[in-house]
Amino acid sequence: MQSAGDDLISVSVADPEAAQTLAAALRVTGAWVEAVAGIDTVVVRFDIARVSHRGAEDRLIEAIANVEPQAATTPASITIPIVYGGEFGPDFEFACETLALTREEFIELHSGEYRVDMLGFIPGFAYI
Repeated sequence: MQSAGDDLISVSVADPEAAQTLAAALRVTGAWVEAVAGIDTVVVRFDIARVSHRGAEDRLIEAIANVEPQAATTPASITIPIVYGGEFGPDFEFACETLALTREEFIELHSGEYRVDMLGFIPGFAYI
């Protein structure tokens, strides 16, 4: 656990799933202005006008100790339409040739399901 600013605390976690679970559990407590999951961290923002940094750390330690594993939930699924080749994908043939894949193999590999572990650096940029 470390300070990430005047009103921010960062906690290291094992993996993206643990980060999502912890952030979700912290959000429901209502004790935090914000709880944001990263790849291997959770950052909480607290109201510095109501609680000191040390007080927030103490609350966070207690909250982490009392987090119960959440039941498995089905994440939201979003379908993104994709066009391969033509004017919308002029590099498609080049990519297939470079990777030594047929068009069908490329599409099969590319068009699977992906889990987004976090959003960041620009709004909507998904880390999968």
